[in-house]
Amino acid sequence: MGICSRYIMPRFSKEHRLLFKKDFVRVQRYGIRGGTEQISVLFVPGDKRRIGLIVSKKVGTSVVRNRVKRVMREHFRSNKDLYPCGDLVVVVKDKMKAISNSIIRKNLELALNRLLARLKR
Repeated sequence: MGICSRYIMPRFSKEHRLLFKKDFVRVQRYGIRGGTEQISVLFVPGDKRRIGLIVSKKVGTSVVRNRVKRVMREHFRSNKDLYPCGDLVVVVKDKMKAISNSIIRKNLELALNRLLARLKR
């Protein structure tokens, strides 16, 4: 049998996630804010790129909330170079209910760009 070369998808392992409440609280308390009407991002500089997602029940049913989180995790996985080094918390507001995946990605990129512009000041 020959060697099969497969595309290996970038992983979203535990080292890339904010796992504990204390990390979320620290970023929310001391973080630099940026965002759009639908997405708010908070950032604390650090040595690793880590992301945490907060999607409230106001966004919709569990199916909708999980879809939003899945799209954002995939964006993080495939575009890590767009994200600054440190801890980032993404808060999704209730206006994201009936929005397509591409608009979620665009809003996330716009929120990140606004955050990066604030960091450069």
